[in-house]
Amino acid sequence: MRAGAAGRHPTNTPRRGARAIAVGCAMGVLWLGFAAGTSSALRASAVASKRAACEVPHLTGLTLRAARKRAANAGCKLSVVGTAAVGESNAPILKQEPGSGHTRAAIRVWTFSSPGCIGQADPGPPAGEPILTPGPTELISGLYLDGGPLAPLPGCTPRPGIPSPGTIVVLNPVTGSVVASQSVALGRLATLALSPGTYSVQGTFDDATVNGQAIQTPAQTVTILSGETVRQDVIANIP
Repeated sequence: MRAGAAGRHPTNTPRRGARAIAVGCAMGVLWLGFAAGTSSALRASAVASKRAACEVPHLTGLTLRAARKRAANAGCKLSVVGTAAVGESNAPILKQEPGSGHTRAAIRVWTFSSPGCIGQADPGPPAGEPILTPGPTELISGLYLDGGPLAPLPGCTPRPGIPSPGTIVVLNPVTGSVVASQSVALGRLATLALSPGTYSVQGTFDDATVNGQAIQTPAQTVTILSGETVRQDVIANIP
């Protein structure tokens, strides 16, 4: 029996070694799989981070063609709500999410399509400002709200908003002193005769408040040349 036991003992050793090798191989495969998965995850994370590193440009008011080009130059992916038909590349952008200055991988923009037509409740001023025309050396400016919930557009025709009532003030950008000011009624624009130069323009609304305080627009910088009329409105963005 001892001899038999002694004889069987050597035959068990290779089997244990085989099991150890098999376990080691399995662990090696698992480790390689884990390492490969980790490497793929890191690559995916790096790609996602790269895609997210896009500073959103201002697109509202541009044509769809111009918005696509500006988004591509910024490295942002653009998705369009409201139009996908060929030939509508000149459709104006009525709204974008998120707003300019945010960091995102993708931007959604709204434009119009037929027969359904939607736009911002407060569409803002005409596109393409500042608008420069030969004429008196002066500034034409209005107070606009830009944003708000989406709403149907009458006749499916995108349109600028209606100027709000309030006060428009022109400031010396160096000293902050008031150069000119004018109060405007609903639907009206201010016309301010100015000397050639660079100014800051701000507006305060009569009919729009936040926490009981009248909304004041951010300052717009405008340069006026002799013999040139500049249209530059002041805008308060609302959610």
